[in-house]
Amino acid sequence: MALLQVFPSILLLLLVVQLSKYHVNCQFTHHAKLTINFIQYYNPNEKLYNGKKCDIFTKCDYVFDITVGTSRKNNSYYSVVSNTFEYGETVYFSSGTKLAPNVKNPIVVFIPTPLPVSYYD
Repeated sequence: MALLQVFPSILLLLLVVQLSKYHVNCQFTHHAKLTINFIQYYNPNEKLYNGKKCDIFTKCDYVFDITVGTSRKNNSYYSVVSNTFEYGETVYFSSGTKLAPNVKNPIVVFIPTPLPVSYYD
């Protein structure tokens, strides 16, 4: 299995990301729910970031490292490393696809800290 690094010029990961405010007992808070819906991952010609083929004799193995947080060091709200997906150039995800142990598509992350003021404008 080759370790895959994602660079946008080579690879394409289609996600639907929705950020919404949530409320408790009809009271809006300054917190949010982030929904990450994996749709498709595309790696033309099964290449690594350096242009080499990821596996010589078999199809590529893909692992996704997903972290949601702030830019501050060690400040993440959610982090998971996916199962290995053994496919060729394209991986398709449907609702309910098992991404990791006890994690299915879509991933829902509650953001417990206040959001920037610009989100509410």
